[in-house]
Amino acid sequence: MSLPRRKFLNSAMTSVLAVTAFPAAIAGNGPARHGNGERFPQGVASADPQPDSITLWTRVEPDSNTTGAATLRAQVSQSADFSLLLVNQTVEAFSDDDYTLRLCVDGLQPDSRYFYRFVTLQGDVSRIGRTRTAPEPNADRSVVIGFASCQNYEQGYFGAWSRMITEDKQQSENEQIDFVLHLGDFIYERYRGTSAGGERFARKLPEFPDGQRDGDLQYALSLADYRHLYKVYLSDPDLQAARARWPFICTWDDHEFSNDNYQGSSTYNGQITGHQQRKLNANRAWSEYVPACLDQESSTTTNQHSHEFRPQTGVENSTLGVLREDGLHSDPSTEKAVASLCIYRSLQWGRHVDLLITDLRSYRSPPAVPYGLIEKLGLEVEPAELVDICDGGREYNNGKPPDTLPFGDGQIPNPAYGRPAGSMLGKRQRGWFQEKLAASKATWRVWGNGIPCMTLRLDLNTLPFMAMQDSILIQDAWAGYPSERRKILEFVNDTGRSNLVSLSGDHHMHAAALLYPDAYQQPATKPAGMDFATSGISSTPHWESALHRTGSSSSSSRLLCGATVDGELKNTWNMSLLHGVLATMAYAQTGMMKIAHWLGPNKSNKGLKYIDTHSNGYGVARFSGTQLGVQLVTVTDTTKAHGPGGPDVLRRADFRVPRVAPDQDPVIEGPTLSGMAPFPYSEF
Repeated sequence: MSLPRRKFLNSAMTSVLAVTAFPAAIAGNGPARHGNGERFPQGVASADPQPDSITLWTRVEPDSNTTGAATLRAQVSQSADFSLLLVNQTVEAFSDDDYTLRLCVDGLQPDSRYFYRFVTLQGDVSRIGRTRTAPEPNADRSVVIGFASCQNYEQGYFGAWSRMITEDKQQSENEQIDFVLHLGDFIYERYRGTSAGGERFARKLPEFPDGQRDGDLQYALSLADYRHLYKVYLSDPDLQAARARWPFICTWDDHEFSNDNYQGSSTYNGQITGHQQRKLNANRAWSEYVPACLDQESSTTTNQHSHEFRPQTGVENSTLGVLREDGLHSDPSTEKAVASLCIYRSLQWGRHVDLLITDLRSYRSPPAVPYGLIEKLGLEVEPAELVDICDGGREYNNGKPPDTLPFGDGQIPNPAYGRPAGSMLGKRQRGWFQEKLAASKATWRVWGNGIPCMTLRLDLNTLPFMAMQDSILIQDAWAGYPSERRKILEFVNDTGRSNLVSLSGDHHMHAAALLYPDAYQQPATKPAGMDFATSGISSTPHWESALHRTGSSSSSSRLLCGATVDGELKNTWNMSLLHGVLATMAYAQTGMMKIAHWLGPNKSNKGLKYIDTHSNGYGVARFSGTQLGVQLVTVTDTTKAHGPGGPDVLRRADFRVPRVAPDQDPVIEGPTLSGMAPFPYSEF
């Protein structure tokens, strides 16, 4: 029996089949014979739940008789035994797509659980996937979101996923995670093969089919390389199990393409290089292996986008063109690479959550402070003032930027004097984002934000007799794009609603903070919302990398990261960000916590409530009509394989955010800590 409606949506690069679930269940075409999943080595997945549809995914390993396409049956049921089928459809996975398949099943019931699997003509069966649809827009029900990022295969095992699954199974049905928000760095495009640069080394990544060597790094170059990475990462049993248990909603950060990238450019070793063909390869592999419902419009009414991968011909790695007014380079190769795939989009989950997913890489302008400028100015860090000047471009100081920079001898020309202000979202995406924020009536406006938006600075200006200024922590983050950050948060305040919740990743740390458009003016601006950042699933924690970069244990900068007190190495990096560098230096010399409390807090990080820079793990956010609860979970050592159920939980940090009236400031209550509290919380 055929389905009442079938529609094929074919692009040259990624095939998408749309089928409609039968309104009445029908019997299957006989039992499947094999259930070991060997023909499906990357497992199954589902994505981007809608009230009436879900996107399903798998990859089938071709056999010796496969030529061009592999024929499968896709089966969907409301029972785990598949005794009655809603969908039993013949589908094809094509060699051009590396035998990956995306299937959009519509005609489903809202807020309902479904099971799915794929079967070859020979009877080989994939593992069973479990998924669900979203509730209807007016549904008054709580929403539980798991959020995660940064899963480096070399640097650790993915056991945090196993821990998340174990704990979720212990919850009642209505308290279980509805979907997982993956905030980027699903893969890492590069590897070293050893422990170096402060990074861990736990397991070996197989060699690239092609690859490119750059110093001690080897990175993905070809489409085959990026496909290779997804196959290796998805061979991990914990990641496979997570994708089979929950629908995922994904964005990307930098490592899906290239470290610290922007538009079609790579930035290895401080050099900006046009790698537009790599960007195309990375986008295509992402579209093949990371399912997403991208056939909707995520644009303003005046700018339409296609969300399917659009093939580009004649793309070559080229020198970068001049910056246009929208912040993009004008060279044709960059334009084609950026236009090949648009992933920013919105989803609604009942009455209480509107979810906005942004792309912080494809449209961002170049780094505000050009490479080499810090050294040229005789500085060791990036002062916040320098970043403000360079990022503000011709808009800085109400349109009156300085001709020269106020550092060193004051003779260095301002490199951003005539440049447009920096942007991480790009003009078009920011317009879409603000339009969606303004239109949202949900209790919570949730931002799937790949990079923390919170303020993280070192208050070096508090050190006496040093003539130093506040320094930003990471220029590649929102801290490097302060003018657009300010515009967005001021826009949120102008809407009269302070219910913006940023869920972010990237920094390999757990953290929680209120978001102020400008925390440094007196009085400080009203907080526009809050940011909860999750640590990496397996990537080297931020503290370990920072400790390595500071070098000798006797240096002052080292004491800001780690100080040995009473024979124990303390994570003073947390203290520097919470209490300030003067407090940290005093504690490192005296070992007296009272002095640190007296000298703190770090006023440059107004709104920072919690930070755990020595962590791996994930977050769980529970949204209701009256409050938001967030738990940041830190697991034990991820460099070692774990037993059943995943690694143990080292600590949990719980937060509560009550819903407030539009004219009230949001507040974050907590943290309430259980387990081994991180320093300096362990001293409270």
